Amino acid sequence: GASPPETLPPPLPPSGPANILALFAVPNPDPSLVSVKLSGPADAIELRLYSRAMVCLHTYSAEQAWAQGWGQVPLPGHWRPELAPGHYYLRAHARREGSRGKAQVTSVYFIK
Repeated sequence: GASPPETLPPPLPPSGPANILALFAVPNPDPSLVSVKLSGPADAIELRLYSRAMVCLHTYSAEQAWAQGWGQVPLPGHWRPELAPGHYYLRAHARREGSRGKAQVTSVYFIK
């Protein structure tokens, strides 16, 4: 007779820090959130906004359980009134169990 098909256990999440695989500001210009793709689960996604001269203007940590794959991080509303219209850089990295993964950087534009 035929033997029953083998069932495989679910894959284990990758160990170590989660990396940001992709990062997009949505919409751009004048983003209200960033869309991030994670290589694995994370405890937080940290954002840093830089001027064109690479001066860090704002930091924000979205502390929650993030799943592997795509997620969305709302940009803090208090950032906008302080920013002059122009070109900025947004850097994101994920944190898991105290370790930071590889970051990604994207350009963002504020026109209002």
